[in-house]
Order: sequence, then structure tokens, then C-alpha cells
Amino acid sequence: MAKDGYETMGFPLSFYLNNPDPADISAKTDNLYPWYLVFDFLFAIGLAIGLEKLFRLILRKK
Repeated sequence: MAKDGYETMGFPLSFYLNNPDPADISAKTDNLYPWYLVFDFLFAIGLAIGLEKLFRLILRKK
């Protein structure tokens, strides 16, 4: 995949956008949203617990 110069992290919310251009150093942290990071972390924990419960329910029925 071609590198366009931007990295975006976070799911379901994007909490970090990085522009590796050295001339634009201030843009590296302009899009850092800590609450998005916290929400993504809580979403990941909830998703893991939900999937575990679903798999246990499926395996128990067999």
C-alpha cells in the first residue's frame, strides 16, 4: 500500500493523526485526542468481553 504521509490510529474513533513531514512538526500532536484514546480502550475491553460471552454461549450449546 502506498504511504501517503499520514498515519491514523484508533477504532472506532480516530485519536491520532501523524504527518511525518519534518517541516510541519506542530501537526504531529494537533490531532491527539486523549478522550478518543480512552473511549477506544473502553470499546476494546467491552468488545473482548462481549465476544468472550458469545463464544462461551456458543460452545456451551454444543
